[in-house]
Amino acid sequence: MSTTHGITKSTVLDLAAEAHNVFQQKLELGLYDKSPRRDALGTLKISTDLSDFQFIVILIDYNPYSALFDEAKAKLKQLSFAKQIRLRRCGLALWEQDVRDLDSFRL
Repeated sequence: MSTTHGITKSTVLDLAAEAHNVFQQKLELGLYDKSPRRDALGTLKISTDLSDFQFIVILIDYNPYSALFDEAKAKLKQLSFAKQIRLRRCGLALWEQDVRDLDSFRL
């Protein structure tokens, strides 16, 4: 994950430009709601500030009570950008868990 953050930091302008282009194309094609709010969508800006980014990590295991989740949470909390991480726990059977901030999980 730390490596991913480093790669993202070096390409953040490219990521933001690509996201903006895709968003504008969808807007021009009318793929968003046709309500008056649609006009306001054209004024949205995509941030190029890495501190605005969110990283979604999905931890998957057969066992919802696996100790591996605790180990992964502890390692993720040590990262310098831990507050930007959103964590989802699920299994191959897709048992339900809520998506929550990393801080909301007990260590």
